[in-house]
Amino acid sequence: MIIHKLEVNYQSRTYEDLSNEFQNLYPNAIRAFQLIPAMYNRLTLVDNLSHKAALTKMQNDHKQLNGFSTRNMYRYLPSDNPYIPKRVMTPRHKISNTKTDATVQFSKVEQPARIVDVVVERQNEKDGKDKRIQELENELKQHYHDLKDKKSQNAGLLAQVEFLREQVRLANKQNKMNEHSSNDKVIDFEFRLSWERVREYMSLTFKSGKVLEVWFHGRFNKLTGKVVEANLGKKSER
Repeated sequence: MIIHKLEVNYQSRTYEDLSNEFQNLYPNAIRAFQLIPAMYNRLTLVDNLSHKAALTKMQNDHKQLNGFSTRNMYRYLPSDNPYIPKRVMTPRHKISNTKTDATVQFSKVEQPARIVDVVVERQNEKDGKDKRIQELENELKQHYHDLKDKKSQNAGLLAQVEFLREQVRLANKQNKMNEHSSNDKVIDFEFRLSWERVREYMSLTFKSGKVLEVWFHGRFNKLTGKVVEANLGKKSER
């Protein structure tokens, strides 16, 4: 069992100080390990170096970095690069629920790489979730915008409908007023009288030497439109 001694003085530093340093270094650590497959692809696919030559160059150019080794590089080589021999392709790291011995710790060289494996994977998961959340938020904003537009359109249509209703109401009111006014000015009516009564009236008028005009007068009920009284002659002659 190899026990790795922490090289950070946590006793004289506050938690806030340690947390701030971690937050500043965290993005750089992820970015550094994302550059490994990019450098390998550049050397093999663009500069036409062999697999072995590319690994040797990368190891020599970065050997001054603490914990950096060929073994660590294998973990981040691009799986779709044809220059990688199958026998050295690194299997994907899997996280399982299998319990492990808590006292077993990795060597100084292996520990950073394994930690970054987990950090990179969790960061990718977080980025995927953040992207999905952003997509859902954009969809929600679009739905809200569409709903707002439809409400505005409906409000305009409703105003037009109310205007037309008011115009129809005013037109009906005017028509009723016109009909009522016409009924007040002209009233149609009819009545009947017996022939004998009319004959006698006309005979008397003829004998009197007056102008031969036949007058009628009467009364009718405006509510029912029926004649309630009918007479011969002018009203003044009653």
